Formats: sequence, C-alpha cells, structure tokens
Amino acid sequence: MYYISPYTYLVEALMGNGKQLFHARYPDCHSLNWKGRSGLGGQQITCSAVEYSTIHPPAHLRCAQYMGPYMSRAGGYLANPDATTACQFCPFRTADELLDLSFNIKYSNRWRDVGIFIAFIVLDVRDLSIFLACFF
Repeated sequence: MYYISPYTYLVEALMGNGKQLFHARYPDCHSLNWKGRSGLGGQQITCSAVEYSTIHPPAHLRCAQYMGPYMSRAGGYLANPDATTACQFCPFRTADELLDLSFNIKYSNRWRDVGIFIAFIVLDVRDLSIFLACFF
C-alpha cells in the first residue's frame, strides 16, 4: 500500500525538497539549520549536546582515526575529532542521510515524485469523468 498511495510521493516531494520557498516555520528546532527552506533536503545537521553518542577509542588513537572508517561508510561527524577519549559522535551530517535511512525519502527523487503525484491527479480526474459519464 505504501507505493500505491499518492501521499507517499507528495510527502517525499515536499520533505526532500531543499529550495528556499518561505521563512522558517520552526525557529525552535535546534538540530536542523532550516535557513527558510520548505523541505529538509540538502540541510546540514548540528546535534545538540544531548544528541551526541559518546564513544571511547582504543588507547593512543584519536577519535578521527578510530571513527574515520565507520563514518566513511555510515555517515555522521565528530564534534571533537582530535580528542583521544570520549569521542562525541553525531550519526547524521546532513538531513539527506537522516531522511534516507529513517524514512526512505531521497532528495534526488523530488521531481519524479511531483510527476507521479500529478499523474495520480490526472488519472483520478479521468476516472471520475468516466464514472460520471456512465450515470448521466
């Protein structure tokens, strides 16, 4: 049912969009740097102090050395890359990473989704006209 619903494509098109359309509606959101955009695509994420995961690297390794291979595959960033204890790791660097992994929303699909949503509207209007033609 997920792919059959037109709302799937509407939500992906709106949330994945990163173009500036109107002033930020959520000024109290601390994790996302909105900058007056309507969608989340292309936005940088800055974790607050309580959102960081604390990781302790092995002895004689800096946080960047220890977490580097993992971050190159999984994303995220370190608040203190030169530290040797208590690495502060944020699992997402951009909103695109968060949207893709958590909600299956991709910035690259934004125009495809608009087209699919318009196709749903056109097909529904056509179906309605056929239905009305049968009864009148």
